[in-house]
Amino acid sequence: MANYGMILDMISDPFIEQAEQNINLLLAEKRFKEAYQKCEALILQFPGEEALVALKERIEQDIRIANSQVIETRLKELEKLFEEKEYVLVLRGLKELLKLDQKSPKLNDLFSKTQALYAAQLSEMEDGFIDQQRVRLEKIFEDSPADLLEELFVLDRNNASNKRVHDLTASFRDLVIKKKIEEMADLLYSDKYDAIAHFISELQQIDEKNPRIAELKSSLQHVRNDEQFSQKSEFIYSGEKHLDTLIKLKKYDQAMKVAEEILHLDPGNLSVIKLLKKASRANFYQTRDLSIQAIEENLPALLSEYEEDSSKFIKL
Repeated sequence: MANYGMILDMISDPFIEQAEQNINLLLAEKRFKEAYQKCEALILQFPGEEALVALKERIEQDIRIANSQVIETRLKELEKLFEEKEYVLVLRGLKELLKLDQKSPKLNDLFSKTQALYAAQLSEMEDGFIDQQRVRLEKIFEDSPADLLEELFVLDRNNASNKRVHDLTASFRDLVIKKKIEEMADLLYSDKYDAIAHFISELQQIDEKNPRIAELKSSLQHVRNDEQFSQKSEFIYSGEKHLDTLIKLKKYDQAMKVAEEILHLDPGNLSVIKLLKKASRANFYQTRDLSIQAIEENLPALLSEYEEDSSKFIKL
C-alpha cells in the first residue's frame, strides 16, 4: 500500500488531517470507492491542496493494482471457456472486466480477438444451417412440391433478419415459378392474352420481384402492342380504301365520318387529311346545290299557293 503518512505530514489543516485519517482507514479496509469519493469531495472544497491531489493519484494507483489482481484471476477462469469456444460467455466476462479497466491493452486485444472468433463461429454455424435447409427444401421440392411454398413462408418468418435465408427461399421460389412456366408453355405461346395475364398474376403471388415474371410481363406487353399495331394498320388501310370509294360515289358526308375515325387513330395521316378536306369541300357544294335545286323545284307550287291565299305567308 502507498505511504500515506508522508502525505499526512504535508497537510497542516486539522480538518483536512482528520479527513485524511478517515480515508486512510477506508483504504486499510480496501474500501477504495468510498475513499476515492471522499478524496474527490475534499479536492472540491480545497482545490489548492497539492497533497490531496497526490493522495487521489495514490488511491487510483492502488485501485489499479487491486483491479489488476481481480482481472488476472477472472481471466484464468475465462481461459477454460475460451478453449471450449464458448465465445459468448467469454465476451460477457470481458465486458465486466473492461468496466474495471477500460484502457487495458490486454483486455481490449482479447475482446477484439474473441469477437472475431465469435463472428467466424456464427458464420460457420450459419453455413451449416443453410446447407441443412437447402437439402431439406430440395427433398420437399422433389417429393411434395405443393408443400414447398408453405415451408418457405415459415422459414422466412422464423429468420426475418437473415439475408442468406431470404436468398435461399427466393431461389426455391424461382424453381417453383420456373416449373409452373414450363407446365403452361402451351398457354404462353397462344393468343389467350387474358388467361396469360391471369397466370402472371398468380405467379406474382409467389414472388412479385422474380425476374422470370418481369420477363413474361414484358413479352406479353410486346405481343399485345404488336397485335394492336397490326389491327390499327389494317383498320387504317381498309378505311382509306373505303374512304376513296365513298368519295367516288359522292357520298361525302359518310366519307367525312370515315376520315375522322381514321384520323382519330392516325392524326398525322396526310393522305386522309387531304381526302377529308376534299370531301368537306365537295359536301359543301353538294349540299348547296341540292338546296338550290329543292328551292327551284318547289318555287312554282309556292307561287301558286301565294296567289291563292297570300295570308298564309309572312311578309318581311
